[in-house]
Amino acid sequence: MTTTTRRGFLRGLLQPPFSQSLPVVMAGGRTAVSADPIHHLLNRISWGPRPDEVAQAQAVGYVATLESQLNPDSIDDSEADAQLADIPILHLSRRDIYRLENDYRVWQMLLRGMIARAVTSRRQLLERMVEFWSDHFNIS
Repeated sequence: MTTTTRRGFLRGLLQPPFSQSLPVVMAGGRTAVSADPIHHLLNRISWGPRPDEVAQAQAVGYVATLESQLNPDSIDDSEADAQLADIPILHLSRRDIYRLENDYRVWQMLLRGMIARAVTSRRQLLERMVEFWSDHFNIS
């Protein structure tokens, strides 16, 4: 029976397939994970920050940005609301939507609404949580 030393075990972790789970190192020795905490926060709580969101977050700071996203009612989301106003199915009652259950346009419009929210909403953490729990409970 052969025994493996701690050093040998760790050396084995550097071989494929384990080595593929290590952080990706980009040119210049930087890892793929951002060293800037604000940029890291925005990447985690959103579908991808816009340049103006990065600038605003850097201006107000990490804590203020997180607090703002944790209180979505305080965020003006009129741009996303305007986009959703053009999607007719979102203005129907549940009964009317149920009558259209086999109509492929229902799914197209709901998907369009989800994408519009992900792209235009300033309430990015809320949108991420809605997507997470929708996927988790498989309500689609």
